[in-house]
Amino acid sequence: MISQDASSRWPAKIASKVSSRGQVVVPLEFRKKLGIEEGDHLIFSLDGQGFIHLELEKKKSISQVFGALKSNKSFQPVENIRNKIYRDKATGELIEEEVD
Repeated sequence: MISQDASSRWPAKIASKVSSRGQVVVPLEFRKKLGIEEGDHLIFSLDGQGFIHLELEKKKSISQVFGALKSNKSFQPVENIRNKIYRDKATGELIEEEVD
């Protein structure tokens, strides 16, 4: 059900049904208008008058959060870290075989 506000062409209200699992589909019109994408978070809050407020928290790409955490270590590509872990694990297994 879509309700059209007389002062604008944008639909002011769109109905969405709650599923048996408590899930609600955000209507396409709102997803497009607000730029809601997969992975974004919707934050629900309830005010003292019983109104539900909805806030959009956009997902962040790795480039947006890069540098947010400070470290004394220099940056290393994930592939280098992964290779070091594999080498350390293999070395540990070889040492265990020699002990047995």
